[in-house]
Amino acid sequence: MNTRKVLFLGAGASVPAGYPPTSSLLEKVAEEAKSSLFPQFRNAWQSWTRYLASSPPWLRLVLKNPNPEVALTLPDLFELAIHEQDRSRSSQLMRRARKGKDTSQSIVRLEAYYKSEKRATLAKARTARRRLIDALQWYFTFKLGDKGVTDRTEYLRNQLSALSTGDVVITTNWDPLVEQLLAQEGRWIPTDGYGFQRGMGLLSGLRRVALPGGLGVVSEIQVLKLHGCFGWRDLDDGFFLEGNEFLSQFRFAFEGRRIQMRDMDEPTSYRPSNPIIAFPSYLKSLIHSTLFEVWRTASLVISDCSDFAAAGYSLPASDSAVRALLLPIANGARTGRVRVTIADPAKATLDTWREFLGHNPKFLQLGLEAAPVLLDG
Repeated sequence: MNTRKVLFLGAGASVPAGYPPTSSLLEKVAEEAKSSLFPQFRNAWQSWTRYLASSPPWLRLVLKNPNPEVALTLPDLFELAIHEQDRSRSSQLMRRARKGKDTSQSIVRLEAYYKSEKRATLAKARTARRRLIDALQWYFTFKLGDKGVTDRTEYLRNQLSALSTGDVVITTNWDPLVEQLLAQEGRWIPTDGYGFQRGMGLLSGLRRVALPGGLGVVSEIQVLKLHGCFGWRDLDDGFFLEGNEFLSQFRFAFEGRRIQMRDMDEPTSYRPSNPIIAFPSYLKSLIHSTLFEVWRTASLVISDCSDFAAAGYSLPASDSAVRALLLPIANGARTGRVRVTIADPAKATLDTWREFLGHNPKFLQLGLEAAPVLLDG
């Protein structure tokens, strides 16, 4: 009989600690950017707002939609459109060249396309999208350094305390709040804690050295981040966990003293690299090999689950992939094979879960900070 417990957390689970809900994320980023002392943060956000201001009225109606999933889908769509157009037109030219055909006119048409106003429009949207990601990255970097966040986490510690070795947290959040708390208690380590293997070492001066013997290299609890994390970086098709702004904020300890852990694959020097995250949009990009591994592990965990609890997650229509992932839970809830508890202060959210899961689960109209321990017993 399966005995694995799974705690599923959405953005609402981090709100009591000081992180914004998805619905007000862009508003909070704007507030922080305007008052930031860092010009890179301000400039990134200003680039995004200039793009909004220069867009035609009908487009602004979409980009300023109060639902961020609608607002952020359009830049994703433009990014996809320009990528596919560029690839298609270049491929046509290469096919003609391989067949020995005259390519002079094709080259002229390709050059005209790259200089065209229609491509320039898409290119502006792509640039704006990247600058928005930069602004989000700065925002979450500063949040990681906010010492007040972990001071407001007793409610989450209580929920995590009910998890035993082999249990799993699955989350759609970009913030590392859960793994930070588990790391403080010695129950989580990056070597395998994200559902994939990482070669980790210690920071000793300016060098990275091997982990000391006796330091546990296996996590009691894994944290599977379905939408990635701002501390996960991609550079020239290489993956690593960022050190200075991300891993440095974790309180890893060994023999009573704090240690600084570093990813052995992190380059010694590099320009800011791409965070591996999936926007809250209807076109979430989940194609990175690291995310593939997370989702593969999550699917195995879900199929081997006896107790499931979710909090702070509204099961939005844009997350069709998450709905597909959770179908075994829906089937298990209806047959009584899986014990399910859902907590959320919004009745509409509970109704959405009820429609998906049926009526057997326990539904609590409470925020996580007011809820009892969901996986107790």
